[in-house]
Amino acid sequence: MKQRASAICFRDSTRQEVLLCTSNKDPERWGLPGGGIEEGEEAPDSAIRESLEETGFVGGEPEYIGEYFHISKDGFEVRTRVYTLIMIELRDDWREKYYKSHRKWFPFSELPQRIPKIPQKTFVSKFVNLRLKKLDE
Repeated sequence: MKQRASAICFRDSTRQEVLLCTSNKDPERWGLPGGGIEEGEEAPDSAIRESLEETGFVGGEPEYIGEYFHISKDGFEVRTRVYTLIMIELRDDWREKYYKSHRKWFPFSELPQRIPKIPQKTFVSKFVNLRLKKLDE
């Protein structure tokens, strides 16, 4: 099974805005920063590294919020662990910038509409709905 980590990157502790990114493969499709967990790397560290590489986002202590599974295009089962991060710094230069990747802040409540890729969309939709429900209580 392939192991991945991903992050929901918040601008600040109010958790009202989330940083999404595109890839050079599909510059029109927004998603959470994330990728494969490297040999000897822990999942939270992978989420931090991927956020930095893909967006220039430097976050604080990662908070685990759940995981989802899917089958990759090449037929492998993939497990993705998802973390939240609160921004410490947003760097002007980041690795993926040079590969035509983009980043943009979106309102937290719009997250499900902005992410087209299932199962990431399904996971994020559940997380957003639970969080918004708690805020209403």
